[in-house]
Amino acid sequence: MGEKLNIDEGEVCWDLALAGLAEEEHRRLGRTLRVGDFSRIARENATRLDDIMGTVFELCICGRWSYQGADGSDTQITRDMVDKLSRDGRLDEFDLAAYSGGWCPRL
Repeated sequence: MGEKLNIDEGEVCWDLALAGLAEEEHRRLGRTLRVGDFSRIARENATRLDDIMGTVFELCICGRWSYQGADGSDTQITRDMVDKLSRDGRLDEFDLAAYSGGWCPRL
């Protein structure tokens, strides 16, 4: 799966398996991933969209992934943004509608 990083799993605050699925899909498609892509990945792998998006948001917060808004500009994902999204419980596509751009690993 691309470059291997020395990661102390005790310090990781995201799901390594879900991160791997997202990275694999990004490589396969060769483009940024959108909410619909993550929704499909979740369905195909019998996991919740909330879990995979939680992983992607954590990857963005830690600087391993980035989010580009619909206009193509980089948008920083912050802990406050994620906390506001998830305050009502699990995320779904409706909650994520404002995120119509794309996510990708940082090079």
